Amino acid sequence: MAAPIAEDINTDPLPRTDVRSDAKELMSHDIRTCRVVLQDPFKLSKQLLVDTTFIEPFSAYTGSMFEILGEVERQENGTILKARIAKCVDTMDLNLLRESLELQRDYFESRMGTS
Repeated sequence: MAAPIAEDINTDPLPRTDVRSDAKELMSHDIRTCRVVLQDPFKLSKQLLVDTTFIEPFSAYTGSMFEILGEVERQENGTILKARIAKCVDTMDLNLLRESLELQRDYFESRMGTS
């Protein structure tokens, strides 16, 4: 069964490099199509489609939390994240992780603005 096409979880504008890293819950994994559907645990109605071609075999359990790093690709039928790195973050404090990612994004945005 193929994973449904999903929308980008974050509504904020993407950085110039269109690279994303965020912690999400694994909802489904289709090995044949190399597609994973992730869901934000804080916004249950939002999902993200991830292409896992470059990180297969991707062994994961439904319900596990993952931080995925990759490039965002906009297609006719939605947005897809092309995964380059996947890290299981089941034991991490997600609020602290989210805060650290926001601080890191702010830092890089300030560096790009001063060049």
